[in-house]
Parts: sequence; C-alpha cells; structure tokens
Amino acid sequence: LLGYSCGDSDKGLLCEYGSPHASYEIKGKVVDETGKTIPNIQITLPSEANPDYFYMLKDTLKSDEQGKFDASIELTSFGEDVTFTIKTEDIDELENGGAFEETMTEVSFKKEDLKDASGNWNFGNAQKEITITMKRDPLVCD
Repeated sequence: LLGYSCGDSDKGLLCEYGSPHASYEIKGKVVDETGKTIPNIQITLPSEANPDYFYMLKDTLKSDEQGKFDASIELTSFGEDVTFTIKTEDIDELENGGAFEETMTEVSFKKEDLKDASGNWNFGNAQKEITITMKRDPLVCD
C-alpha cells in the first residue's frame, strides 16, 4: 500500500510518498443501566472481534472519573465503510461501584462520514459520540 502519487499543482509537480489513510475518533461514555457513569472500565479497541483490523491496531484505555473515554484510530484505508467492535471490561472488581459484565459494542462509519479529505492519500476523518451501557454482573454481590 506504500507508493508514489504525483500530480500538477500551482507550483509545479507535486509528488507524495505514503499510504492511503483515514482517521476515526470515538468519544464515549460508559454508564450502568440506571445511567450512572462508571469509571475505570477497560476499553479495548478494536477487540479480537475485529479480525480485519486487530492485527493493525490494538489500543487499550480506561474510562475516566466521569466514565468518559476518547479513542483515536488512524487506519490504512481508501475511505471505505468500516465497523469497529469495542470491548469494555470491568477489571477493578468492586472499586468502581459494582461488578459489571463484559460488553461488545459496534461503532460503524460510512464513507460519507469522512470529512476534510486532502484529495491525495488522506481520505479524511470522522467522529462519533457513543454511550455504552454495562449491566451488573448477576453472579457478584455488590
């Protein structure tokens, strides 16, 4: 996927070396079934459920004190539709106010969601805001 791209510009011949890419940002909040935010939830993006993207990127982060997270993904892409599967896990036992079941959440981006493409290797960027609801683990007494 690496290569040259050359074209005319106002200042002469413009040549570029690189890979086609697109940038995706997922801003989110993790809450329980009552809507209360959950801090310190481990977020893996993409998860093993993304066989097409897992080998290129695996990022692990945690929700902050307000249950929020912000994930940025730079992907080799020609701007096609893409779906990421986010895995959320409660890894701190009861410290964050309870025990919660693991959750898988899909976030889809369409080609039309990409904005600000440069017309060369940069196919643009897209952003989504999501809320992930985690259920309490019925096997654990809080």
